[in-house]
Amino acid sequence: MLLGCRTVESHGCALLYTSDDGIKWEMAGSATNKDDENPFGYMWECPSVAKFGDKEFLFVCPQGIPKQQYRFQTIHNSGYFPIDGKVIDLLSQDPGKQDAEKPYACIDRDTFVELDFGFDFYACQVFEDEKGRKILMAWAGVADMEFEYDVPTTPEWAHTLTMPRELTLNDAGKICQWPVVEMDTLREDEVEWTAEAADGATGYMGSSTYDKFSMVGAKGVRLNGIGDITIDNIEGKGHVMLNGDLEFVINDHDAELVFHSHAGRFRSVRRLPLTALSAGKIESLRIMVDTSCVEIFVNGGEATMTTRWFPLDIKNLAVTSTIKGEHHAWNQHGWTFENIA
Repeated sequence: MLLGCRTVESHGCALLYTSDDGIKWEMAGSATNKDDENPFGYMWECPSVAKFGDKEFLFVCPQGIPKQQYRFQTIHNSGYFPIDGKVIDLLSQDPGKQDAEKPYACIDRDTFVELDFGFDFYACQVFEDEKGRKILMAWAGVADMEFEYDVPTTPEWAHTLTMPRELTLNDAGKICQWPVVEMDTLREDEVEWTAEAADGATGYMGSSTYDKFSMVGAKGVRLNGIGDITIDNIEGKGHVMLNGDLEFVINDHDAELVFHSHAGRFRSVRRLPLTALSAGKIESLRIMVDTSCVEIFVNGGEATMTTRWFPLDIKNLAVTSTIKGEHHAWNQHGWTFENIA
């Protein structure tokens, strides 16, 4: 059993416990970052392990890391450490275990890879299904998010989950996230992109510093409020606008996810540096839009940007794009549930 932990000195770490019967447990090891003087967050939450071939990865959610321009942009963050060998073997090398003064300092904080560059992603967990797939699910939300923005829901419905994402390891050694293939069964008929559907997409929105945009030469589609959008073989810069509320912008050195309206609940921008991509540029996008959640998968899921959004109305979702590439969009249907109370 892995347990996320905070020491009395506010040093984030993970603890390892073993049990023969699932009732009585003994501490069998620990792990934290190598620099004792500079904790990598005051708490590591939600530890999990994924294995690809002979390579293992330790997933943790470090809390309390200072924000940077291109890293750790949310209140709390999620990601993974590539591990040489097995996670259990590494933690078991803890020389003091229960009697140690501090956790075993064995992990290089500089190897940490963030899982998501959007506004809302936390508490990820990895499961293995009966087919052997590694499936990740996470909150589409962030712990302590009431300090970040005002959610227009009751407390009981403040969070939701991401869609299930299959994890794979690409040739660059990075973990990729992709909607499980079952999500494709929600696609209805493909909707054609036309210049006429992008009419009126240029102008000013909202009151932020990002309120000016130009969609000259754009083409667009209109969806039924829930959509699956893909853009392949992307060339150069461009942007996608959702309902005039949320914009994805490809710049020379980064990509931005920008809110132009109250749909962002007082939030403005998140940035994805192109250096975080093994190709050094954006080559493809997949954007899954639900009634209160947008999940963006970049370059086959090598990077993702997840956000909650709360537009006034998306029954007729307007999507416009100036990105040079192959555009496809599908209306989606969802599942309905009977009242089982």
